[in-house]
Amino acid sequence: MATANAIHHSGASPAFAEIEARTYNLDPARIEEAITPRTRAILLVHQIGLPADVDSVAAVASRDGLALIEDGACTFGGAHKGKRIGGIAGPTCFSFHPRRMIAAGEGGMIATNDGDLAEKARVLRSTGASVSDLVRHRAEGTIVQEYGDVGYNCRMTGAKAAIGLIQFETVDAMLEQRSSLARRYDAALAEIEDLEPHYVPAYATHAYSSYAARLRPGSPVDRDTLVRRMADAGISCRVGIQPLHWEPIYRERWGALGLPVTEAAARTVFFLPIFPGMTGEQKSRVVENPAKRSS
Repeated sequence: MATANAIHHSGASPAFAEIEARTYNLDPARIEEAITPRTRAILLVHQIGLPADVDSVAAVASRDGLALIEDGACTFGGAHKGKRIGGIAGPTCFSFHPRRMIAAGEGGMIATNDGDLAEKARVLRSTGASVSDLVRHRAEGTIVQEYGDVGYNCRMTGAKAAIGLIQFETVDAMLEQRSSLARRYDAALAEIEDLEPHYVPAYATHAYSSYAARLRPGSPVDRDTLVRRMADAGISCRVGIQPLHWEPIYRERWGALGLPVTEAAARTVFFLPIFPGMTGEQKSRVVENPAKRSS
């Protein structure tokens, strides 16, 4: 919801487009369906740690003269064709929420290759002041800031920044551990007839902030029943894709909107536990339960 909220806060209105059936990311082939003469930008969300097809989406944005903004909150460390998310196309927003790859308690960052945009972001985050607090405090003498724009009070605290910065030293190790855990899930779920392992296209390096599994057609139980049974066994799973167009704010404003691929994923996808430090015994317990209890 935070991504759509950002659109509202900018004075614009979101228009939802269909996802790809296997990646759960925006489908480049379906974007044009949502573009109108009033469209100004494409906000591309990299879902559940899996980078979207940035090149294809950027091509649509360029062809239609639209800005491209990326939400990489769940995909820190992921890569598209060997390039890390955040340094490819549009400015990219990351989150330091406790569930993210870098957990500083809260806050986040913007990554961009545009120096002018980076400087503007630095000014806007600090109430629009032309000089940062750090520069003023270090100055010998008086420096008076000026305000040339309406900014925000979006500065991280020093304590939270320190917590986040120290994690950058271990992020590669965390990514490798998550990838190793995911490979074990892949192998185990491939042997369970009713469950589909997470798909990763050839262009992508998955960050595995989440591990998405999916019930195949004809499964003897539905997704919610399976998640409840896992909880009864002491294993906490999460409901997977939650379509924004189902949320009350959009139902009330726009009525029913049909996105069948998105809605099919919403009914069948769930997330398995995955976190640094997860043991082999814990992983085995997770995959044994759906195999034993799905019938």
